[in-house]
Amino acid sequence: LQEFKQQEEIEKMPRGERLKFKGVGGKDVYNITAPFEVDGVNYILGRVEPRGSHTDTESMFFIKEEGYWIPDKSKPIFEMQDPFFTKIDDELIVGGVETFRDKNSKSSDEVTWKTVFYKGKNLNDLEKFAEGPEGMKDIRVIKLPNDKIGVFTRPGSLKTREKDGIGGNIGYIEIDSLNELNIENINKAKIIEGFFAKGEWGGVNEVHLLNNGKLGVLGHIAFNGKEKSKHYYGIIFSFDSESKQVSGKKIISTAGCFNDGEVKKESLRDVFYSGGLKIDNNGVRIYGGIGDAEAGSKKVGNSLDDLFS
Repeated sequence: LQEFKQQEEIEKMPRGERLKFKGVGGKDVYNITAPFEVDGVNYILGRVEPRGSHTDTESMFFIKEEGYWIPDKSKPIFEMQDPFFTKIDDELIVGGVETFRDKNSKSSDEVTWKTVFYKGKNLNDLEKFAEGPEGMKDIRVIKLPNDKIGVFTRPGSLKTREKDGIGGNIGYIEIDSLNELNIENINKAKIIEGFFAKGEWGGVNEVHLLNNGKLGVLGHIAFNGKEKSKHYYGIIFSFDSESKQVSGKKIISTAGCFNDGEVKKESLRDVFYSGGLKIDNNGVRIYGGIGDAEAGSKKVGNSLDDLFS
């Protein structure tokens, strides 16, 4: 974090911009994907919820009109958090986090979660085809050059790490096809040792195949601060799927990269949750959520290979 702030100061990095949304009844839109194109139309998937809730959540498709992102009412709405989008061969993959009451808790307010996956040939015929283990967020998939599918996982949380020693860490496994994306295989993922320090956790948000054959991974790193404050930062690293080695881990975005704005509550002011990278002729921009209340983007590199070099 110190290195990132020093680099920001030396290079005088431009500030990020907060995206404008409307048509959601005054609710917040945050933890968005990067823009992606389907059938010639650019979309963003975003998490939509009231300011006072973390569970009364929907994920919607947005299109841009006159400087605002507005819901595309012709597209499905999902009852899930933190949506993501990717493609595997000719399949569109949409996923997110479903929350539900924790049956192991004595409190009716305690919730747990699981990652769910939908696929289809277009956005209107998406059907659920897979889900992860209970208590696991941040499962992401990518098609590899060897035709296998790489799967990044994140079992548990910092709280469960006290019991199992791995909670809140990143795992990796390869499967032969999407048909093998199931709880049994996901639970077999091998943890990437030494990625997080004690008291830190995080996960993978998006994966890209680089020209050098490695995987360019966008993720987040987090820790709890004073007075129950949370701190989330956008990170990247390169991952060699053959040797399972990590290189080039660094922070590329924080909430401090943006001018002050709305937050769900003050303890979340230092939260930037990575959503995705958009690559075009103007360079690479990161998109994500800020303070659990707004969404933003900022330029982070001139090209994908430059960013991960």
